[in-house]
Amino acid sequence: DVLADEPGRITRLHANAATFRRELAAAGFEIMPGEAPIVPLMVRDEAKAKALSHELWMRGLLVTAFSAPIVPRGTERLRINASASHDARDMAFALRTLIECGRRVLA
Repeated sequence: DVLADEPGRITRLHANAATFRRELAAAGFEIMPGEAPIVPLMVRDEAKAKALSHELWMRGLLVTAFSAPIVPRGTERLRINASASHDARDMAFALRTLIECGRRVLA
């Protein structure tokens, strides 16, 4: 069992999710509160959520956009999935890319 063999994975997973939340909020993005490894970045516009998801895909990140009917209109968001497998370099790339693309697309 992976969790029994690598107990630090859960700690790393929660640390990575907390890093996404903290750094994206500090950069001015609206992040839904919580501690889960799924980090919702609120966009509140279907076209912008889809455009940002596409831009991130083109830069090498898979971040899914959610819009109606999955979520109510006005609560469109991106779903960022933290992983215990993300190392410091992965996190830095993801955060840098999310912030750069987010500022451009959501401006």
